[in-house]
Amino acid sequence: MRRFVFAISAFMMIAAAGQVAAVTLGPIPADRIVTYGGAEWVWAAPCNMNYESCPFSWAEQTQYGWRIPTAQEVADSITANLTAFIAAFQSPLGTVSYAGDTYLCAAEWFTDLGACQPGDALAGYITNLGSTNFGAESFVIRDITEPVLPSVPVPASLPLIGGAMALMAALRRRSRD
Repeated sequence: MRRFVFAISAFMMIAAAGQVAAVTLGPIPADRIVTYGGAEWVWAAPCNMNYESCPFSWAEQTQYGWRIPTAQEVADSITANLTAFIAAFQSPLGTVSYAGDTYLCAAEWFTDLGACQPGDALAGYITNLGSTNFGAESFVIRDITEPVLPSVPVPASLPLIGGAMALMAALRRRSRD
């Protein structure tokens, strides 16, 4: 009986170890997006997106406008004040806790490696800053676009009704005279 229980336990452990979380599909929810420096940012991965061993997936998110920030965008937002940039991701709605604070993380939309690591980011281990550390955090950006509101055409009947009312007023005035 012990062998049977051991065999079942071993099988369950092996099966559980073989399960890998999949990358979440669909758009990233608004409560994981930070507006900073005139653009939208997400904390995308707890690993260096430039390494082949970091399973960083763009396939889904590029259709929603996410991209790697330019050197100028990194300089203006991350390099200019690293602490303020990381602090922008602090939120009571955060999904990752570090040193008593919670941070917004969208890693599950880009990789299956797990959650973002605020300690690494605060220490400067950030792919966008040129860190070659495998555990360097990665951020992606999306331009803010103002929604284009469709113009509402004036119904074709409105000028006709206005013209008819003006004609009726003119005829009425004429009949009184």
